This record gives sequence, structure tokens and C-alpha cells, in this order.
Amino acid sequence: MKTSFPIQFLLLFLSLFLFACGEERANHTQNDLSQTEVTPEAQEESFHVVKLSGSNYEIGLQHGQQLKTEIHEMVALWEADIELNYQLPAEEFISKFLASTHYVDAIKKWTPHLYEEIKGVSEGSGIQLNKIMMYQLVDEMWNNGGVVFEAHHCSSIGVDNRSSGGLVNYIAQNVDVTPFYHKYQVLLQIEDEATQTVK
Repeated sequence: MKTSFPIQFLLLFLSLFLFACGEERANHTQNDLSQTEVTPEAQEESFHVVKLSGSNYEIGLQHGQQLKTEIHEMVALWEADIELNYQLPAEEFISKFLASTHYVDAIKKWTPHLYEEIKGVSEGSGIQLNKIMMYQLVDEMWNNGGVVFEAHHCSSIGVDNRSSGGLVNYIAQNVDVTPFYHKYQVLLQIEDEATQTVK
């Protein structure tokens, strides 16, 4: 004999079941979080913090020296990604891209301090300047490299403390990059010699 349940009963049962599961999961997560005390020291230890100071060139030089191994690994992955997506040897792609754009000229004109920093990274890491320069132009490469990718969207946030009397403002931006970059995340603490500020 076939027994059938009213559809309302079935929906009510499923709703109560899902609610109970969701409540249990929320309580489990809340308990886990409440038992985890995160101190500033623990937060810093969870990031790879690299402290840099001096002139723009010196900041870049220290950056290149301290992260030399990681930079070489990451650039090798990046070059392989270029060759996969653009079907050209990485050296040839970099040479053609830089020769057909005016990004380097614009950097030298409008942000010469950043150009000096990139020179320092090149020197410190032992990687050619044109390659390190091109590595900084990942958004420009995605937009002007001749291959259409799914659009990348980044998010920015800024906190203006002036209205509350604060002396420090905050600005940050994420970059939606390909997964091979993820294991190389670091936090840079930079003491700028020219402005006497830490960023």
C-alpha cells in the first residue's frame, strides 16, 4: 500500500532540519572563534613581514635581497604563464611589450621614485631590470597583451582618520591574481626616508 505525505509536511520537515544544521554549524564556528585569542604578536607571526627602510633604491634593494628566492620562483611561474597564454617565449613577449608601449617612460616621468625602487629590486634579486619592470605591469599586460581574459576586478578600501583627529590614514587594495601567486604573499613594512613615514 502506497502512503503519501502532504507536501506541506515535507517542506516543514526539511526547513526544521536545515535550520537545525545551520544553527549547529553557527554554534560550532562561534565556539571555535571564542576560544581563539589573536594577539598582535600572533597576527604578525601569521604573515611573512618584511621590514624595509632607506631611500627608494635602498628599499627596493632590501626587498630584492630578502625575498630573492621567492622572487626567482614567482618570476619563473609568471614566465611559464606568459608562454602558456601568449604562445611566445617569455623573453620575446617582454621585449615586444615594453618596446610597443610607453609605460617605462611614463614611470620615469611621473613616478621616478618608484622607478628607483624597481631598480633596487632588480639589483637585489639579480633579475634583469626589464623583466622586473614588466613584472610590475601585470594589469597592463592583461589589458594590452593581445589576449582576452575574463575580466579581473579588484577591491579598494580607505579609512580617513582626519575627521576624528587621527594622524594615520589607511588605504589598501587587493589584486585578483592567478592562483600561483597566493603562496608568496608578504606584508611589507616600509619606513620611507624622504617622508619619515611608515607604510
